[in-house]
Amino acid sequence: MLVAAAAFVLCVQDPSPAPIVVREVLAVGALSRRARSALYADPVESAIARGAFSPPVEGGAVRAAGGAERTWTRVAAGEDGWFSSREFRGGYAFATVEIPEAGAWMLDLRGASTAWVDGEPHAGDVYTNGLTRIPLALTAGRHELLFRGGRGRLYAAFERAPAPVYFEDRDRTLPHVIRGEGGEVVAGQIVANATGSLLRGLRIRARLGDVSLETEVPAIGPASFRKCVVRVPNLTPPDGGAAQVALELVDAAGEVLHATGFELAVRGAHDKHVRTFVSRIDGSVQYYGVTPPPARAEGEVAPAERPGLALSLHGAGVEGAGQANSYAQKPDLFVVAPTNRRAFGFDWEDWGRMDAIEVLELVEARFGTDPRRTWLTGHSMGGHGTWQVGAQFPGRFAAIAPSAGWREFWTYGGQPDFGGDDPVGQMLVRALSPSRTRLLDQNYRNVGVYILHGDRDDNVPVTEARAMRARLAEYHPNFAYYEQPGAGHWWGNACVDWPPLFEFLRRNTIPEPTAWRRVEFVTANPAINSRCSWVRVEAQVVPLEPTRVAATIDPAARKITVEAENLARVAFDLWAYAAPQPNSKPLLPTGEPVTIEVEGTSVQLAFEDTSQPLRIERLGDGAWRPAARFDPRRKGPHRAGPFKEAFQDRMVFVYGTQGSAEMNAWAFQKARYDHETWRYRGNGAVEVIADVDFDPADYADRGVILYGSRTQNAAWPKVLADASFDVEDGRLRIGDRTLTGDSLALLAVHPRRDSDVASVAVIAGTGLPGAHTTDHLPYFVSGVAYPDWTVLDVTFLEEGLAGIQGAGFFGHDWRADGEGASAVWR
Repeated sequence: MLVAAAAFVLCVQDPSPAPIVVREVLAVGALSRRARSALYADPVESAIARGAFSPPVEGGAVRAAGGAERTWTRVAAGEDGWFSSREFRGGYAFATVEIPEAGAWMLDLRGASTAWVDGEPHAGDVYTNGLTRIPLALTAGRHELLFRGGRGRLYAAFERAPAPVYFEDRDRTLPHVIRGEGGEVVAGQIVANATGSLLRGLRIRARLGDVSLETEVPAIGPASFRKCVVRVPNLTPPDGGAAQVALELVDAAGEVLHATGFELAVRGAHDKHVRTFVSRIDGSVQYYGVTPPPARAEGEVAPAERPGLALSLHGAGVEGAGQANSYAQKPDLFVVAPTNRRAFGFDWEDWGRMDAIEVLELVEARFGTDPRRTWLTGHSMGGHGTWQVGAQFPGRFAAIAPSAGWREFWTYGGQPDFGGDDPVGQMLVRALSPSRTRLLDQNYRNVGVYILHGDRDDNVPVTEARAMRARLAEYHPNFAYYEQPGAGHWWGNACVDWPPLFEFLRRNTIPEPTAWRRVEFVTANPAINSRCSWVRVEAQVVPLEPTRVAATIDPAARKITVEAENLARVAFDLWAYAAPQPNSKPLLPTGEPVTIEVEGTSVQLAFEDTSQPLRIERLGDGAWRPAARFDPRRKGPHRAGPFKEAFQDRMVFVYGTQGSAEMNAWAFQKARYDHETWRYRGNGAVEVIADVDFDPADYADRGVILYGSRTQNAAWPKVLADASFDVEDGRLRIGDRTLTGDSLALLAVHPRRDSDVASVAVIAGTGLPGAHTTDHLPYFVSGVAYPDWTVLDVTFLEEGLAGIQGAGFFGHDWRADGEGASAVWR
């Protein structure tokens, strides 16, 4: 328990523009182990949630999650303003600061994962990469600061903002101007609001030479920011030098609030370069690095075949542009490096995986590469991404080539035990199925595999590569393995641009559709990937348990034989899959019926409409029958949960305003904190709006994240209909089970009522303690997953797993009691 008493004050009398650096704090060492897990316990968070946190005093005691007693001690910063101590590795630091003058300020924060400023949470900069300055509207006088440490170092300083509303000069996402292409490019630029008011009607004017373009700025809440899309003319300066872009931030009346600028390097289309795009995930600006084939010499004949494409995934702490630059240009292929959303990002899982596939689709269209000569490679974390993305998308790549890659979190770094046989823990394990590479490794039989590793790697042990070599040797006919003697983790560009590796890639092409007489693959979640070649899984019997399908087609007999596990519905694209492939023919001509044999059942289907696949579905008694067109209101490849799936489709964060003042403040602060976390971890941008400002027509087919209960958030009935859950003040319901009290919280996902594609996520509490229980749940961390619904009690913050009251998956019809549903309760 925390011991309350008066805290010391950092006195600053100098009102000069010099930064006000925090130079002394009270600190306490790590109070819990924050592993890569949905589970943790934290006594400080618990005290905040219960409204029991008080400023600590030197020598005050606090009991850690494991029962050990910790003491708050005074710690001084070094001359450079940095704190460096074990207390800052997962511990807490507290200080107060005197602000000499009211107005617009920025908190330059590095090394902390979270900062509470006068009790309001803000996302920090755990990797100390200098991306985060928090805009604040501060009064003159004393302010309380609480920091949660990260990796052992901490720096915090207050600087005067250049204007109440301003352009932040950090963390821009900038393209290269491509010589001669014309048109426009997009850049990512942070606009910060260091006022206490909601801002609307702003525009960004970007001028390059004599051409200017304007972009609207979405609403920005108080003490917040938005990384905005900026349209920029794609013009090459007459002198051939860098392009100087001038920016103006303009209000609705045309007044210029702030001005700045940046420089864009100019590249040729055959030079190594960077391109940006607006992501379909969240509408933010992302980029990818390109190493294109070199320009052909004068008179050189163009190659007869379309160029290949090697998608290269970078390691932790590496930028996509740096990854692309590690490769020499190759005359027959493009090397393209997506970003994983950040240098650390999502380990090429979750939104990192989405980024990789989004970039792949963009560059295939832009550069006209050969879809049958598409390969996947990567180093370190990107080697893991190669294993993961390659397993998730069988048939998408001709070959994969991980270098210094680790298999999964369970073999590298470790994953915590979710209580062994604890039924709630097992639900959390099931939600993580897509992360379990070993569950999907049979999919490698569909691609060539080249494994590269240094035998002295002190970062990713060579045992990771050797284990995969042993596994592939059990069944794979087309893999190669090489250990570089004496090599460590990074042994120069050769460990990615390895000639034998590229020779292997070039020898592998994706077969023509008509060559896939037998398709065999595994999927953990059809909403991630449902297809291999002409077979598409449309529903699982048990959600997020692995589904295995082996389908063999006999064209002469017009028969498909299917072996399956955990398969509820399947489609066979005998014509549609082949049609987009150049010079390809369908697997079967239309005309006579097709017989499908599965699990002892023979189903005969007419095959006359080439635009529709053949579909069958499993009945409750295990028999199979022909299936109608897929109903988008049910779970399927378009959306199937679990909880994190809602955070896509250009999602919008909608906070409730219909509750008490305290609950409304929580909803806004939580939405703002999640937005800041998403920007930091995913280079993202999300519009954060009040429920009263949310019009579904303005956000059609977009994901919606609701903060607050049904009685608190007026947007509930606009996007949710017939949901199997409900939250109101003092009451929470899942299916026919009701719990009461103010300490409960719900995470849940459900289809958006007015959309066939988008989902709604709910983050709500029955009261302040319950709502605060969700404050720092790590759902933006890769290797962390939650089922379709999870009910927590505030005791979760003290007891971890035991504080989760229930969890489960909705059925095929999104009902808590529907077919395929599962639930466990304490």
